[in-house]
Amino acid sequence: MLQRMVLQPEDVPPGLQRTDQTFTTNEQLVASSADPDAQRAEIERWGRILAYETTYLPSPEATPDGAAQAITSSSSLYETAEGAALSFADARTTVDQTDWQATRPDLQQFETELIEREGLADGLVWLRLSGLSPQGMVVEDFIIFRVGRARGFLRDASTDPGQDRRFRLDQMDALLTTQVQRVTDALAADSPSHAPSPVASP
Repeated sequence: MLQRMVLQPEDVPPGLQRTDQTFTTNEQLVASSADPDAQRAEIERWGRILAYETTYLPSPEATPDGAAQAITSSSSLYETAEGAALSFADARTTVDQTDWQATRPDLQQFETELIEREGLADGLVWLRLSGLSPQGMVVEDFIIFRVGRARGFLRDASTDPGQDRRFRLDQMDALLTTQVQRVTDALAADSPSHAPSPVASP
């Protein structure tokens, strides 16, 4: 189910190929935490079940043209929508409290922008980072969203040879819309109303 909640090879721009697929269990998440006990308590409070992530990178024969350089798409599943909302709120706090400029010290004229995108999901935060490098304007989009009892994540990194901070904004919106729809469809297919009807005994 989770594998259907992320971007598929046919969804991403030409020239990218899937390079990684990873499931993250609750035990793995706890083991990687700086405070395992606190992390375990949060996971139990959220009712987290499992997460899946896939990454797309340029294929060896791709010609660099300022298009997407890396796309990461992931989804995590929870027992209830309320638990997913708690996890989403925690992720939003992390986004709000991160010093993003400190994470990109090599970029000049660094800026962060919150992109407004309403009505697409039950919760959504879209952060766009941009700054100048010798190659041009580096643009990174970090998007977290929630649909029902699932939480999604989408990250895209690209470079515009010019200085356009709105570079590939429409394409990112299309990718986001596609992933949200994939999550919605997977949840609908898994709902009891879509289960096969029992066959009556003769």
